[in-house]
Amino acid sequence: MLTMPGTKNPIINRVDRGLAYSFGALTLVLMLLVTGVSSYLFIKLQSREEDRLSGALAKIIGESISKVSFSGTYHARLFVEEIKAKTPEISGVSIATTEGRIIAHSDPANNGKMVTAEDLALLSECLASNTTVVHERKTALGTMEKVIVLPYGGGIDADIIGVIHLVINIEKTRQDQQSSIIGMLLVATLLSCGAVIVILLLSRHFGSAVKALALQLQAILDNSPALIYVKDRKGHYQFVNQAWLTLFHTEHSNVKGKNDLELFPETIARQFMTNDQLVMNSDTPLVLEEQAQVADTLRSYHSTKVALRDTNGTTYGLCGISTDITEKKKADEEFRQLANKQRIILDSSSVGICFLEDFKVQWANPAFEAIFGLPPESAQNRDAAEWFRDTAAYQVFRNHLSTAVTSGGGYSEDMPLKRQDGSPFWCNLAGQVIRPGSPQDGFILILHDITERKQAEEKIQILNEELEERVQLRTAELEQINAELQRLNQVFVGRELKMIELKERIRELVGGHEKARP
Repeated sequence: MLTMPGTKNPIINRVDRGLAYSFGALTLVLMLLVTGVSSYLFIKLQSREEDRLSGALAKIIGESISKVSFSGTYHARLFVEEIKAKTPEISGVSIATTEGRIIAHSDPANNGKMVTAEDLALLSECLASNTTVVHERKTALGTMEKVIVLPYGGGIDADIIGVIHLVINIEKTRQDQQSSIIGMLLVATLLSCGAVIVILLLSRHFGSAVKALALQLQAILDNSPALIYVKDRKGHYQFVNQAWLTLFHTEHSNVKGKNDLELFPETIARQFMTNDQLVMNSDTPLVLEEQAQVADTLRSYHSTKVALRDTNGTTYGLCGISTDITEKKKADEEFRQLANKQRIILDSSSVGICFLEDFKVQWANPAFEAIFGLPPESAQNRDAAEWFRDTAAYQVFRNHLSTAVTSGGGYSEDMPLKRQDGSPFWCNLAGQVIRPGSPQDGFILILHDITERKQAEEKIQILNEELEERVQLRTAELEQINAELQRLNQVFVGRELKMIELKERIRELVGGHEKARP
């Protein structure tokens, strides 16, 4: 629960007054800006209308001169002189040839002369575009005049033989415009001053809301676990939040107005003071690590310091926010040591290991690079498609790996791959997702070069096939021998039977012979 501090706070009062003055100044600037822009647009619009009317007047005069010119150059000269005499606003009227020689001029002394270089440029622009050209310029006497140049045909529907040059004095018009603008600025200034006064009065009336907001902000600062402090230009503490007071077991009255040398050991205080000067002399916030003695422990802090400046840009102090990172540093160091050990283990592994994200290598160990014949530390951002001999084999790998990890199991497959130099080899690929259920986070892939094993298996297969062939040949030979033996056996058996039969016959003959003997 936030606790609200007291309302008597010079910083809050300064902010209250500063807001009132800022709103007043902003209102004044905006009104003057609106008045200036409006005046500019008014002048542009009025000038455009002047150009339109002047062009129309010049065309009327041109038509009149064209009609008069039938009577000859003499009457044309009289006509332009009469126009000048009866119209004081017109400074001059003249007719000039396409080469710039004056045929008729309201000032007879200029008849037959060449136009000036500036008028010749306007004449050329008019003839080139075959349209009326309007131009403003300042005379040698400092007055403003408008120059209108339009094509002249010398008669109704005649070909263009020159231009009519009309000069109108617009000095009085410009003076009237300036007077109007000055009047508008005066009115706007008076209105702005009135608005500023009203804002100041309203700020005093409704200032309690601003103070309440400031008090809420101070309550947030006091209840923040980070150390928050404000120092003046000389390094004296002007404000510290409740976390600062609680950490150093002190009161605000014991801190305000003191510098770091009065509150901390000299070595640490000098460190703070050096960093503070760097901030106040810089245009950017300073983020750094600092150390502070808390009881008997030296603790580390992540500090962000920024210079405080008034409306004139003058630095009057600094604000700092320091967060205790002692435990975080210990955890980071333990993590760094663990990561270093893991890196040593991975780098020392004899099997290739890589991390794939969107089937591109994000990290690989030296054994992985050695398997593919890659230079050290060159595997990153390589596409897995480079490993395969053709697109079909790569698609098989992608499909099998995606299917295996999506179903929650691991992936393992023997596949033929190719090294960087194009030489083929066999590899066992085993993969697993980094985070179960999130294949988009990437895969860990382990590669074993099994080329020698595959070659040994092929040799064993060949030997088995040769052995099988030899066994079959030997079996056929044995069967043939066995058949021959059986035939011989049958022959021998037949002879034996015949011998027995012969012996029996002999025995019978011998027995019969003996019986026949007396």
